[in-house]
Amino acid sequence: MYEGSAALMNIVIGTILLIVLKKFRLGPLSRPLVLMTTIMHYSMSFGYFLRDGILYSPDPDAQLGDWAKVLQRFDGSNVLRVGLLMVGSLGILFVFFIAYRQAFHFISDNNDKKERNRVASAIYLFPYLFNAVAFTLVELNSPIAKDDIQAFLVISPIINVFGMIGFFWGYMFTAHMVKPRKQNVYYFSPCAEKKIVLWIVSAAVLVFDAIVLCPGIYF
Repeated sequence: MYEGSAALMNIVIGTILLIVLKKFRLGPLSRPLVLMTTIMHYSMSFGYFLRDGILYSPDPDAQLGDWAKVLQRFDGSNVLRVGLLMVGSLGILFVFFIAYRQAFHFISDNNDKKERNRVASAIYLFPYLFNAVAFTLVELNSPIAKDDIQAFLVISPIINVFGMIGFFWGYMFTAHMVKPRKQNVYYFSPCAEKKIVLWIVSAAVLVFDAIVLCPGIYF
């Protein structure tokens, strides 16, 4: 369990953030931030279960994922793999449900398709696309990319494209695929006030990630 703890820790953090979303009256900046961080942690956690259950290999040199070591200790148990897939599948559906429900706190007219599309694009689609492109490029500076470009081309899309898939389907469910909620739970427009300092901080964090975190810190 310790070796597969990344997924478990993401679930713990996601659950804490979900409680904050449900119980606290957050502002127009903090609420979208907490919502996106919640979806990120949940998507990554349940994505681990799905990925590792599907891609497990008995060959130690071909193993991929945090739960591979756990599965290896149980000789690749099919029961455990099916259990991981079930937890992952139900968890991902739960992520889609959260994304859909929480989006309507930012939609004043549930029946206005243009507004649903605008809000869902702002809090889900644009962050998803930016993450997929920007962090794939940033991670080209990582040890994995430098040592094994083929492994990088597998791992990076799994994390940045499929690992954040809750954002994409949150957008699709809210803007296009699911009937809007009957109850109006509108809070306020997300990030209505544009602050240049947020762009500066975001750029600084991205540069720090590219230059310091992705190459790694060694002692």
